[in-house]
Amino acid sequence: MKPPGRRCGQLIYSTVFSASEREAPYVLDALSHDEVISSDVHSTDTHGYTEAVAAITGIWGIESRPRLASIHKLQLYSIDAVSTFKEMGYRIFPNQKVDYELIVEHWDDILRLVTTIKLGHEKASTLLRRLNSYSRQNPLYKALKELGRLFKSIYILRYISQEDLRSSVEAVLSKVENANHFAKAVMLGNPQEFNWDTHYDQLIAEGCKRLIINSINYYNLLLLSQQVCNCKSDEHRQELVQAISCSSTHTWHHINLHGEFDFAEQQVKPIFEMEAILNLFTA
Repeated sequence: MKPPGRRCGQLIYSTVFSASEREAPYVLDALSHDEVISSDVHSTDTHGYTEAVAAITGIWGIESRPRLASIHKLQLYSIDAVSTFKEMGYRIFPNQKVDYELIVEHWDDILRLVTTIKLGHEKASTLLRRLNSYSRQNPLYKALKELGRLFKSIYILRYISQEDLRSSVEAVLSKVENANHFAKAVMLGNPQEFNWDTHYDQLIAEGCKRLIINSINYYNLLLLSQQVCNCKSDEHRQELVQAISCSSTHTWHHINLHGEFDFAEQQVKPIFEMEAILNLFTA
């Protein structure tokens, strides 16, 4: 079993699923689950992306920015015929025309599907798994893929032409990879395999791991906030805040994961000046 992709800040959603399943539908579960942070951009690797997922995120207004393998070899699609672009003298033109009539025919069904997921009536992973199980016969799934090809084509052209976009995707996914290493460290010798007998027990194990990771993240945020409070000048404070905003709290090397922890009630000198830290967010 394996957990799905995760955000670069606090881990707001987790689940377990078979390693034989694709990760992409569970990314939609995470995006629709988050009621606190409204995402407008989401980056993932190739396994976290499909054309159907691109269609749904596109309708939601979330820009999908995957790091696709061999992106320069992928096909481009358009609504108009390929010959139209050739006649207009374009240096780059689509490889294939999408089935626009199929999209129009099932547009209402697509909107109902997307709304059902967005309102939380059913999980995206469940619906897409059902549709994909008989995708050759299901016209709705085909229409989703056709729509997703348009979103994908626009993204490919932007990714190839915009250096800042490529840099942004690489920066985000580098943090995600660091988060994966963080999760492996917390598992203490277990390479993220969930060998518990029932799915319920597996969810408990994943939830415990997420709780530990978020606890360490929270501690790291307090450490960084205390350093901001200790700054002697506004200039130094601004420099430190800028450095923090470009980094990640997914670090654990200063934590003794193999140690013993005593939670007995005793008088301990506070490490953090909580009143000063809270004032940072109210000032």
